[in-house]
This record gives sequence, structure tokens and C-alpha cells, in this order.
Amino acid sequence: MGNERMPSWRAGTTRDAITAFLDAVEDVPVDDRVAYFDNDGTLWCERPSYVQFDFFVDALRRRVDADQDLADRPEFAALLAGDAVRRAHHAAIRLAAGTVVVAHFHGIAETAPLGPVQRGL
Repeated sequence: MGNERMPSWRAGTTRDAITAFLDAVEDVPVDDRVAYFDNDGTLWCERPSYVQFDFFVDALRRRVDADQDLADRPEFAALLAGDAVRRAHHAAIRLAAGTVVVAHFHGIAETAPLGPVQRGL
């Protein structure tokens, strides 16, 4: 089978290893097969969205429940509405990594954010 499985990949040791694995797994019954593949080698969920991003949007929703004025900020409204176009307009990566985190955790003790994480485990 080989190369036609991964036509967008350059020939090389990585591609050869993956196709060799796929050839070998044909001998394993379908019900016994479990495999995780990710382009960067992690097992983080990236689609439909990043787990970390979903965590912060959920945290923002709870924060907005306590302070409705936050929902009037355009960048937060875009995040809460799930509007990808407006979110991109407001630089979603910067918002998710900075503004939302600061707004949510402002004034909270340094260890307090661990509570929701620990409860989720």
C-alpha cells in the first residue's frame, strides 16, 4: 500500500515508519486496534477547539454570570457568542491567552485557579 496513503507527506524515515506501522497493523483484528495520531506528537484535542480555550470560555461565562458588564465588551461578546469572524477581529489568541485570563483571575489568589481543574479531574 505504502505511499498512496500519505500523498502529501515527503518521502523519508517518518513517513516510512508510519506506513510500515499501518502495514503491520493489518494483522491486528479491527476490534483490538487503538491508535492516536497528532501532527505535533501530543494527545491534546485540537478540533473542534482546543481544550484550554474551551476551559477559558467556560470560565468567562461564569465570570459574566457574576458581572454582566463583561458581556458588553465586544471581545468577550464575540467569545461568548462563538462568532469566529468577530473573534478573529478581536485577536482571539491574544484574548484567550491574555485578556480573558487576566479578567477572570484578577484579584484571585494564586492557587485558586487550581480548584476548577482539580474538580474536573
